[in-house]
Amino acid sequence: MAMVTFNINAQDIAATDNPIITESAQVEKKIKQLDGFLEAANVCSKQIMLVNRISKDYMIIGSNSRMAEEAITEMRTSISDFETQLEQLIEYAPSSELKIDLQKMNFSWIFFKKLIFKKKSKQNALSVLTYSERFSQEIEFTLELVQNIAGKSSLRKVTSIIGLAGQQRVLSQRIPMYYVAHKWGVKGKNIVAKFDETVKSFKNNLKSLQENPMNSKGSSLYLNGLATQFDYEKKGYKIPSELSVTEIFLFTNEIESKMEVVTGLYTKIPSK
Repeated sequence: MAMVTFNINAQDIAATDNPIITESAQVEKKIKQLDGFLEAANVCSKQIMLVNRISKDYMIIGSNSRMAEEAITEMRTSISDFETQLEQLIEYAPSSELKIDLQKMNFSWIFFKKLIFKKKSKQNALSVLTYSERFSQEIEFTLELVQNIAGKSSLRKVTSIIGLAGQQRVLSQRIPMYYVAHKWGVKGKNIVAKFDETVKSFKNNLKSLQENPMNSKGSSLYLNGLATQFDYEKKGYKIPSELSVTEIFLFTNEIESKMEVVTGLYTKIPSK
């Protein structure tokens, strides 16, 4: 599959009248092969996070937030990561069913890119929100296909916990996505309700992960630290809130980084 990257210029992205990214030459680099379906499950769940992160960045850039420059950089990195990981998954896919599903993911990705490259407006932002939700659901189905590769019940439990931990990465980016969209004034249906549901899901999932008997000392340490951090910051995770876009951007990105470590630790659980 041909990989195409994009040159992103701050002025191009800040301008709302033109596409934010233009095609450049094909990148020639060796794609790291995935080491089994546990790592594939981790990568697949990360794809969902990246879709939500890109959507979040769209909201931040469109609202002309002080964090726009950071969002530009983050969007560029996320686009590159998604395409690299998509190729990794396609090269890994052990079944024709999964290969076909990943080709569908590629087509959905192309359409999603067209949306985020459009003029930055509240109306287009609503389209980005709507499609990111749909695209996320499509990738969740792909994740299920990867999880079904696990033949042993013990391995199935590991892939399930990887999926739950990976979902926390998704929610960490979905929280600011809805928050910034509302703060910008995007008139979407149930944005506040979806925000509240996302915060609630994150809290419940975190509790489930803390109680997971497969936790190592390292994962328990990270999860307990996250619980303390989330309890400290949770007063700001509401609409309306006094949290600035800068604060919620930094807080949730820190959460995502810690969940990235935890999810990676779960992929190292020995097979039985």
